Amino acid sequence: MIDAFAEAIRLRIETDLPRLREACDGPNFPSYYLGNGKDGTVCRLHNPDDDTDLSLDGYAMKVWHPTFLARSHETYLHAKVEAMTGVPFRVPRLIHEDQRLGCFVMERVHGETAFRSIFLRRRFISQSFFEKVQDCFWALNAGGVDHHDAHRGNYMLSNVQTVPGKDRDIIVDADVWIIDFGRSVESRNSGDIEQVEEEGLLRGIGQEARAQGVHGQEGDPEPEGAPPAPSMRPGAGRRIP
Repeated sequence: MIDAFAEAIRLRIETDLPRLREACDGPNFPSYYLGNGKDGTVCRLHNPDDDTDLSLDGYAMKVWHPTFLARSHETYLHAKVEAMTGVPFRVPRLIHEDQRLGCFVMERVHGETAFRSIFLRRRFISQSFFEKVQDCFWALNAGGVDHHDAHRGNYMLSNVQTVPGKDRDIIVDADVWIIDFGRSVESRNSGDIEQVEEEGLLRGIGQEARAQGVHGQEGDPEPEGAPPAPSMRPGAGRRIP
Protein backbone atom coordinates (compact mmCIF):
# COMPACT_ATOMS: atom_id res chain seq x y z
CA MET A 1 0.00 0.00 0.00
CA ILE A 2 2.75 2.43 0.99
CA ASP A 3 4.88 1.44 -2.01
CA ALA A 4 1.92 1.97 -4.35
CA PHE A 5 1.29 5.42 -2.88
CA ALA A 6 4.99 6.34 -3.15
CA GLU A 7 5.07 5.19 -6.77
CA ALA A 8 1.95 7.25 -7.55
CA ILE A 9 3.57 10.34 -6.06
CA ARG A 10 6.79 9.68 -7.98
CA LEU A 11 4.91 9.35 -11.27
CA ARG A 12 2.98 12.54 -10.59
CA ILE A 13 6.21 14.41 -9.82
CA GLU A 14 7.86 13.02 -12.95
CA THR A 15 4.89 14.17 -15.06
CA ASP A 16 4.74 17.68 -13.60
CA LEU A 17 8.50 18.20 -13.27
CA PRO A 18 9.03 20.24 -16.49
CA ARG A 19 6.42 22.77 -15.35
CA LEU A 20 7.73 22.77 -11.77
CA ARG A 21 11.26 23.30 -13.06
CA GLU A 22 10.13 26.18 -15.28
CA ALA A 23 8.52 27.86 -12.27
CA CYS A 24 12.03 28.44 -10.91
CA ASP A 25 12.47 31.02 -13.66
CA GLY A 26 9.01 32.53 -13.28
CA PRO A 27 7.66 35.55 -11.39
CA ASN A 28 6.42 33.44 -8.46
CA PHE A 29 9.88 32.04 -7.77
CA PRO A 30 10.14 33.65 -4.26
CA SER A 31 6.98 31.81 -3.21
CA TYR A 32 8.65 28.46 -3.83
CA TYR A 33 12.18 29.30 -2.71
CA LEU A 34 13.63 27.34 0.23
CA GLY A 35 17.37 27.99 0.01
CA ASN A 36 20.41 28.16 -2.22
CA GLY A 37 24.06 27.19 -2.14
CA LYS A 38 27.17 26.96 -4.26
CA ASP A 39 25.77 24.34 -6.60
CA GLY A 40 22.06 25.02 -6.89
CA THR A 41 18.79 26.36 -5.57
CA VAL A 42 16.15 24.43 -3.63
CA CYS A 43 12.44 25.07 -4.10
CA ARG A 44 9.39 23.44 -2.59
CA LEU A 45 7.13 21.46 -4.87
CA HIS A 46 3.59 22.61 -5.50
CA ASN A 47 0.60 21.84 -7.67
CA PRO A 48 1.23 23.98 -10.79
CA ASP A 49 -2.53 24.21 -11.35
CA ASP A 50 -3.62 24.92 -7.78
CA ASP A 51 -1.40 26.60 -5.18
CA THR A 52 -3.87 25.70 -2.43
CA ASP A 53 -3.20 22.00 -3.01
CA LEU A 54 -0.48 21.00 -0.54
CA SER A 55 -0.21 17.34 -1.53
CA LEU A 56 3.34 17.90 -2.82
CA ASP A 57 4.41 20.09 0.09
CA GLY A 58 6.47 17.25 1.54
CA TYR A 59 8.92 17.35 -1.37
CA ALA A 60 11.60 19.73 -2.57
CA MET A 61 13.51 20.15 -5.83
CA LYS A 62 17.16 21.09 -6.16
CA VAL A 63 17.92 22.86 -9.43
CA TRP A 64 21.59 22.69 -10.28
CA HIS A 65 23.43 25.79 -11.41
CA PRO A 66 24.34 25.48 -15.10
CA THR A 67 28.05 25.60 -14.25
CA PHE A 68 27.85 22.69 -11.79
CA LEU A 69 28.94 19.56 -13.63
CA ALA A 70 29.23 16.88 -10.89
CA ARG A 71 25.50 16.21 -10.94
CA SER A 72 25.39 12.43 -11.13
CA HIS A 73 28.17 12.29 -8.55
CA GLU A 74 26.06 14.31 -6.09
CA THR A 75 23.01 12.07 -6.38
CA TYR A 76 25.21 8.95 -6.29
CA LEU A 77 26.73 10.03 -2.96
CA HIS A 78 23.36 11.22 -1.66
CA ALA A 79 21.95 7.74 -2.35
CA LYS A 80 25.00 6.11 -0.73
CA VAL A 81 24.49 8.14 2.45
CA GLU A 82 20.75 7.47 2.40
CA ALA A 83 21.50 3.73 2.41
CA MET A 84 23.67 3.94 5.55
CA THR A 85 22.17 2.22 8.57
CA GLY A 86 22.68 2.68 12.30
CA VAL A 87 23.78 6.31 11.93
CA PRO A 88 22.74 9.18 14.26
CA PHE A 89 21.75 11.51 11.42
CA ARG A 90 19.05 11.60 8.78
CA VAL A 91 19.20 12.49 5.09
CA PRO A 92 16.33 13.49 2.77
CA ARG A 93 15.05 10.56 0.71
CA LEU A 94 15.75 10.82 -3.02
CA ILE A 95 12.59 10.63 -5.14
CA HIS A 96 13.45 11.40 -8.77
CA GLU A 97 16.32 12.73 -10.87
CA ASP A 98 16.20 14.39 -14.29
CA GLN A 99 19.56 15.22 -15.82
CA ARG A 100 17.96 16.85 -18.88
CA LEU A 101 16.09 19.33 -16.72
CA GLY A 102 19.09 19.70 -14.42
CA CYS A 103 17.35 18.91 -11.15
CA PHE A 104 16.37 16.21 -8.67
CA VAL A 105 13.50 15.81 -6.23
CA MET A 106 13.88 14.72 -2.62
CA GLU A 107 11.96 14.57 0.60
CA ARG A 108 11.49 18.04 2.08
CA VAL A 109 12.94 18.55 5.55
CA HIS A 110 10.46 20.46 7.71
CA GLY A 111 13.11 22.02 9.89
CA GLU A 112 15.69 24.78 9.86
CA THR A 113 19.37 25.00 9.06
CA ALA A 114 21.69 24.99 12.05
CA PHE A 115 22.50 28.58 11.16
CA ARG A 116 18.90 29.67 11.51
CA SER A 117 17.95 27.41 14.42
CA ILE A 118 20.97 28.30 16.56
CA PHE A 119 22.31 31.67 15.48
CA LEU A 120 19.37 33.58 14.06
CA ARG A 121 17.21 32.40 16.94
CA ARG A 122 20.03 33.34 19.33
CA ARG A 123 20.19 30.02 21.15
CA PHE A 124 22.96 28.16 22.92
CA ILE A 125 23.52 24.44 22.45
CA SER A 126 24.33 21.93 25.16
CA GLN A 127 27.62 20.08 25.26
CA SER A 128 25.80 16.78 24.68
CA PHE A 129 24.06 18.09 21.56
CA PHE A 130 27.31 19.52 20.21
CA GLU A 131 28.83 16.07 20.60
CA LYS A 132 25.82 14.58 18.78
CA VAL A 133 26.51 16.84 15.79
CA GLN A 134 30.15 15.73 15.85
CA ASP A 135 29.03 12.09 16.01
CA CYS A 136 26.85 12.62 12.94
CA PHE A 137 29.82 13.68 10.83
CA TRP A 138 32.05 11.00 12.36
CA ALA A 139 29.46 8.42 11.24
CA LEU A 140 29.26 9.96 7.77
CA ASN A 141 33.04 9.76 7.43
CA ALA A 142 33.12 6.21 8.81
CA GLY A 143 30.66 5.29 6.07
CA GLY A 144 33.17 6.42 3.46
CA VAL A 145 31.86 9.90 2.63
CA ASP A 146 33.65 13.20 3.25
CA HIS A 147 30.98 15.90 3.08
CA HIS A 148 33.66 18.45 2.26
CA ASP A 149 31.31 21.40 2.88
CA ALA A 150 30.05 20.87 6.43
CA HIS A 151 29.10 24.48 7.19
CA ARG A 152 26.10 25.40 9.34
CA GLY A 153 23.82 25.78 6.30
CA ASN A 154 24.41 22.17 5.24
CA TYR A 155 22.89 20.42 8.20
CA MET A 156 19.38 21.02 9.42
CA LEU A 157 17.58 20.52 12.72
CA SER A 158 14.05 19.27 13.29
CA ASN A 159 12.11 18.31 16.42
CA VAL A 160 14.26 20.75 18.37
CA GLN A 161 14.10 20.41 22.16
CA THR A 162 15.16 23.37 24.30
CA VAL A 163 15.38 24.28 27.97
CA PRO A 164 15.39 27.82 29.35
CA GLY A 165 18.80 29.34 30.06
CA LYS A 166 19.73 32.48 31.97
CA ASP A 167 19.90 34.67 28.86
CA ARG A 168 18.57 32.47 26.06
CA ASP A 169 17.17 29.02 25.35
CA ILE A 170 19.52 26.04 25.11
CA ILE A 171 19.12 23.30 22.50
CA VAL A 172 19.53 19.97 24.26
CA ASP A 173 18.50 17.67 21.41
CA ALA A 174 17.20 17.61 17.83
CA ASP A 175 17.12 15.40 14.78
CA VAL A 176 20.15 16.24 12.60
CA TRP A 177 19.73 16.14 8.81
CA ILE A 178 22.84 16.28 6.64
CA ILE A 179 22.12 17.85 3.26
CA ASP A 180 23.82 19.01 0.05
CA PHE A 181 26.38 16.51 -1.19
CA GLY A 182 27.45 18.59 -4.18
CA ARG A 183 31.04 18.91 -2.94
CA SER A 184 31.27 15.52 -1.23
CA VAL A 185 33.81 12.83 -2.08
CA GLU A 186 34.28 9.17 -1.22
CA SER A 187 36.89 9.25 1.52
CA ARG A 188 37.36 8.44 5.20
CA ASN A 189 39.93 11.23 5.57
CA SER A 190 37.84 14.26 6.35
CA GLY A 191 38.02 17.74 7.80
CA ASP A 192 34.27 17.82 8.44
CA ILE A 193 34.56 17.79 12.24
CA GLU A 194 37.06 20.65 12.25
CA GLN A 195 34.81 22.65 9.93
CA VAL A 196 31.78 22.08 12.15
CA GLU A 197 33.76 23.48 15.08
CA GLU A 198 35.35 26.38 13.23
CA GLU A 199 32.30 27.32 11.16
CA GLY A 200 30.04 28.09 14.04
CA LEU A 201 29.34 25.86 16.98
CA LEU A 202 32.48 26.78 18.91
CA ARG A 203 32.79 30.37 17.68
CA GLY A 204 32.60 32.97 20.45
CA ILE A 205 31.96 30.75 23.47
CA GLY A 206 31.24 33.06 26.37
CA GLN A 207 32.37 32.51 29.95
CA GLU A 208 28.80 32.01 31.13
CA ALA A 209 28.20 29.46 28.36
CA ARG A 210 31.33 27.56 29.36
CA ALA A 211 30.18 27.46 32.95
CA GLN A 212 26.82 26.03 31.89
CA GLY A 213 28.41 23.47 29.59
CA VAL A 214 26.81 25.02 26.52
CA HIS A 215 28.06 26.61 23.34
CA GLY A 216 26.86 29.75 21.62
CA GLN A 217 27.81 32.78 19.60
CA GLU A 218 28.24 36.24 21.02
CA GLY A 219 27.16 39.40 19.25
CA ASP A 220 24.63 39.82 16.47
CA PRO A 221 24.22 36.96 14.00
CA GLU A 222 24.98 37.61 10.37
CA PRO A 223 21.93 37.99 8.11
CA GLU A 224 20.72 34.89 6.33
CA GLY A 225 20.83 34.92 2.56
CA ALA A 226 17.75 36.04 0.65
CA PRO A 227 16.50 34.41 -2.56
CA PRO A 228 19.00 35.06 -5.36
CA ALA A 229 18.27 37.88 -7.77
CA PRO A 230 16.57 36.83 -11.02
CA SER A 231 19.86 36.97 -12.97
CA MET A 232 21.43 34.53 -10.47
CA ARG A 233 18.63 31.96 -10.52
CA PRO A 234 19.41 28.62 -12.08
CA GLY A 235 18.65 28.79 -15.78
CA ALA A 236 17.79 32.50 -15.69
CA GLY A 237 16.81 33.66 -19.14
CA ARG A 238 16.67 30.05 -20.36
CA ARG A 239 13.52 28.19 -21.27
CA ILE A 240 12.94 24.48 -20.88
CA PRO A 241 13.50 22.82 -24.28
